[in-house]
Amino acid sequence: CTGSVDEQWLVDASGRIRSAAQPSKCLTATNDISLSDCDAQRDTQAWDFAALPQLKYAGRCVDLSQGFLTNGRGKLIMYGCTGGANQKWFGLSLNDHALLPLLKSRNLVSFIGYAQRRDNVPSL
Repeated sequence: CTGSVDEQWLVDASGRIRSAAQPSKCLTATNDISLSDCDAQRDTQAWDFAALPQLKYAGRCVDLSQGFLTNGRGKLIMYGCTGGANQKWFGLSLNDHALLPLLKSRNLVSFIGYAQRRDNVPSL
């Protein structure tokens, strides 16, 4: 991990996990976790954070397939919750900006930049 924007995530007020590099893209629960256009109508993008550090959707957990990285990369899948280290995810917290899930894709980057400047927060 390098801490680059490609490795950072925003959790919006609706429970969607957005890419900080592409805020109009959300993690989507399929057999293999995918990154697709955020859509308020897709319940497969609304994650359950009640069991953090495990991320759940429909009773299954986000899992690093085979429990390890190959060449610095791994494959995320949905799998039965085991409590293993490959199912623990840290650094996610809900964002209280209720407008984030309502904005059109073209306005997201401007809004996030404004919110960071307003809060004097370093870039994502």
